[in-house]
Amino acid sequence: MSGSAGQVALVSSTARIAAPTDAAVVDYVAYSGLSSTSSAQRVNGGCTDTDSNDDLVRSSVEPRNTASPLNVCQ
Repeated sequence: MSGSAGQVALVSSTARIAAPTDAAVVDYVAYSGLSSTSSAQRVNGGCTDTDSNDDLVRSSVEPRNTASPLNVCQ
């Protein structure tokens, strides 16, 4: 998986998908123009998802794991 450009699909089955509009696709993100010092992050602390890449903003890399503070969406 490239860090500078690519596509990520979160799907609800193990079947192969043909397009990001397939019924099994729960979330889909296409990204480009990133580097080792930038990342694509959802706006509003990750709480905004309108099925549009407009929900993403280029930001600095901020790795998170289970020790990171939770961000609860309202």
